[in-house]
Amino acid sequence: MPNVTIYLPDALADEVKAARVAVSPICQEALRREVERMQLAARADDDVKAAARRLRAARSDEETAEIERGRTAGRAWALQRAMPSELEAMCELDSEWWVSFGPPDEGPGDPWPTLYEELAMLAPVSIDPSERYQIDRDPFMVAFVESASDTYRKMLEAENALGDT
Repeated sequence: MPNVTIYLPDALADEVKAARVAVSPICQEALRREVERMQLAARADDDVKAAARRLRAARSDEETAEIERGRTAGRAWALQRAMPSELEAMCELDSEWWVSFGPPDEGPGDPWPTLYEELAMLAPVSIDPSERYQIDRDPFMVAFVESASDTYRKMLEAENALGDT
């Protein structure tokens, strides 16, 4: 059986020696448990990757294209046109399960001053950019919200990094 050296802080080594702890069997068992845990985690990662491949294969080419179009559009909107309040609202929306969103039932102001205009430009059919309506959850909008939110978070990180220099 190979020898392995284990380094202990002086105080712990003194306590182990005073308590006459059998170090070898304890370390063997701890290492055995850790190896098993890591192997289980690796198998779980493989299971998750296999499930992700299965889900991706189940998507239609059209749905995959809509997701990519939503990601690209959400990033562009966040970088070029969105207002800070819209991006904050996107991050809030991204952190919860949503079915649809749109103009408030009542109250002053438009929470989405540039979003409807952006979506009108992207729509395959003609939409009045001044019209306010409920925006439903679909693959395009889910990817749009996620991408806009991720982009905004990166913008905030960059802004903070600039403040640190």
